[in-house]
Amino acid sequence: MIYLIIYAIIAYAITVIVTESYIFSWLRSLLSKIKILGIFITCQVCISVWVGAFLSHFWFSPLQYIQAPMFQFPLLMDSLLTTGLVLFLYYIETFLTSK
Repeated sequence: MIYLIIYAIIAYAITVIVTESYIFSWLRSLLSKIKILGIFITCQVCISVWVGAFLSHFWFSPLQYIQAPMFQFPLLMDSLLTTGLVLFLYYIETFLTSK
């Protein structure tokens, strides 16, 4: 369980760094010149899918840890799981900072 929590925090951190941080502001301004890419680089859902695919392929697959039944497309399922975890953490952050 702790591995899944660490995975979710790392995925959320990478997603926020790419979509909102000052470090990647130059990339967001560069890609905003092309409308669809500008929307893509600021969308947490879009970026978290790719972050999930990257983390699952190169570091850790959460589906292997939770011993889910074998899916036909495990990389896609890991990406979707990552998106759900990132959105969950985002809504928690939004709720806690709105007060």
